[in-house]
Amino acid sequence: MRKRIIILIAVLCLFAVSGTALAAEYSYSFTFNPPFVGSLRYTEPRIRRVGDTPYVWPNYSTTPTNYVLVTEHSVTTPATNTLKEIYTAGKRYFTYLPNYGGYDEAYRLAGYPTYTDFDTYTISGKWSP
Repeated sequence: MRKRIIILIAVLCLFAVSGTALAAEYSYSFTFNPPFVGSLRYTEPRIRRVGDTPYVWPNYSTTPTNYVLVTEHSVTTPATNTLKEIYTAGKRYFTYLPNYGGYDEAYRLAGYPTYTDFDTYTISGKWSP
């Protein structure tokens, strides 16, 4: 009986680890050039899968930038809250708005400068829908 419990725990741990390993993570790199109008940048659409947690993770500190996940077909339709004034490295999580966040739906990461007066800059990192 004890051996079966140990095997069951091992199998459950294997499933837990494999589920985490399968979570999607994509790279992004945005270059923002003045003027502010027209500075919105976005990634290719990515499918949200079971196990994915929506986040953005800039690689380094930079000019304050706003991030939001948008729908596949309209880069001006937000699917999540907007993460504002992100200027340091580190993982930040999104929350899907009502009627969004379904699995097997495609989303894009969109970013734009927080302030209208900025110099050209580039930011890169990882994200997940």
